[in-house]
Amino acid sequence: MSMQQFQEIRIAVPRLPKEAAPLTSGLESAPGVHFEQMELSAVVARFLRDECDCALLPPLAAAENTAARIVPGIGLAVVRCGAAALCCREELRAPCRIALEPAAEIFEGPVRLLAAMRFGVDPRALAIETARADAADAVLTVQKPPEPRDCPVRYDIHELWAGQSGFPLVALLWACRRRAPHARVRQLVAAARQRGLAQLETASSGPCRYDLGSEAVDGLGQLLQCAGEYGLRSSTAGIAFC
Repeated sequence: MSMQQFQEIRIAVPRLPKEAAPLTSGLESAPGVHFEQMELSAVVARFLRDECDCALLPPLAAAENTAARIVPGIGLAVVRCGAAALCCREELRAPCRIALEPAAEIFEGPVRLLAAMRFGVDPRALAIETARADAADAVLTVQKPPEPRDCPVRYDIHELWAGQSGFPLVALLWACRRRAPHARVRQLVAAARQRGLAQLETASSGPCRYDLGSEAVDGLGQLLQCAGEYGLRSSTAGIAFC
């Protein structure tokens, strides 16, 4: 056997909404894998410091590391309404404080971008943080939304993005360090997706897909381009696949 087959694969993932569960199914107990789940900011920091070989990241976070290599064809693409929503007390405007559900943090970047594209709001004027819903102007949610009387204005994230771009919203990618054993990582995450989909009864009718085809890749390119135009990316480099 090669050294790559003996090498422990360090995998870090953020707190995830239930729709993303098929992407990580069984990885916590896979042989030769050190699997950790933590806050998104901690995952990003570990990946940038080369403290993990592979991380499940939102595209804007993955694109910040120009040395990252993206696993092709596997990720989380939002293709229908129902995955995430921004529930507001009134029409979105700046300044605005948005309460963030822990599992909704993967949608923070798209919300900032959509605030600029759809509503003309300076994305830097949005304070998006973990906070109590009753102390905020809006709630970014992937679970049960607040009562309509509390937040009567509701924006579905897929509906907003599709209306602006015409593409699915790619919410998560598997990103690898350049020196990681890419073939082994591809095998691991492909097997995880297969296990997860086998356990998912609503894969064909749910709001998300787990294969990134040509339409999702086009949407990913659009997302990165728009983020650059609105100052949400520090790098203008494209992403590279492994």
